[in-house]
Amino acid sequence: MSTQRSFLPDDVVRPLDDTEHQFLQVLLDRFELSRTERGAHLDVRFDGSTPAIWLRRAKHELQRRYPDFARKSAAYQRELDAFLLEGQGERYEFHDPNFLFRYASGGTLPIVNWLGRECYCLWYREVPPVGWNIANGGCSSRDELINPMLSLARELGEEMIVVEPSARRRHVIGEQSIEGEGRSELGRALRYWQDRRSGLDFAAYEPARLGVEWLAGPDSLAVHYGESAPTVITGCFLNINGDDFGIEIDRVARIALPADAVICDGEITHDRLVDAPVGLFPIDDLHEQL
Repeated sequence: MSTQRSFLPDDVVRPLDDTEHQFLQVLLDRFELSRTERGAHLDVRFDGSTPAIWLRRAKHELQRRYPDFARKSAAYQRELDAFLLEGQGERYEFHDPNFLFRYASGGTLPIVNWLGRECYCLWYREVPPVGWNIANGGCSSRDELINPMLSLARELGEEMIVVEPSARRRHVIGEQSIEGEGRSELGRALRYWQDRRSGLDFAAYEPARLGVEWLAGPDSLAVHYGESAPTVITGCFLNINGDDFGIEIDRVARIALPADAVICDGEITHDRLVDAPVGLFPIDDLHEQL
């Protein structure tokens, strides 16, 4: 049942389908990085009173309001690059009450084996930073903020829709539930694709599990929520960006695709299917060019 009421402002009132799975990030004015034997370790702390954003556009509003954003972001980018990329120093402590980092995003770089070749699977995004990107996005719940591994696994399963037309099969990525998709963002994306009459009959395809091998990264983090014991996460890649004032937790996943696999983008923004191009880039060729 849908009811339109002209007096309800669109910027704060949206349909349930649009608000249930939101872009949730807490804003941190401090965090700590330390050196480990293999990589870097991140410590973050927050609780129920920590300020948070729940709309994607809030990121751009914050960037506009931060005092002296351009100078500070460039300076923090240099400091973070020195620690994370160049291996300088044993410890890095950030604290600035006027420059808050967005925690957290979760992302996955899929390495797919298709027709005997290993390829990076990337999505083309037409929002800053424009270009090819991994499957990533913000958290959608407090549980995902405490454990970003849940967020990145969900984002991969939602953005990477794999179908096998010859077998009339749709592959469910990793640990995502085969049942109960009707109320999820993935379920909405499948309905959008079905409504477009793309020639892919999602409604009639049988769901099947597509295995994911998660590769261990060198970094780790400890998430301290309130007075609870910290949640420690290992085997990831830390991506902390001053220009984007964001903290992202990434992983690499290896996935074997059927020979006639079709990959569809499942991301939804503003109640619309983004339908981004999905590219497969042979690893050897890309490394040679770069």
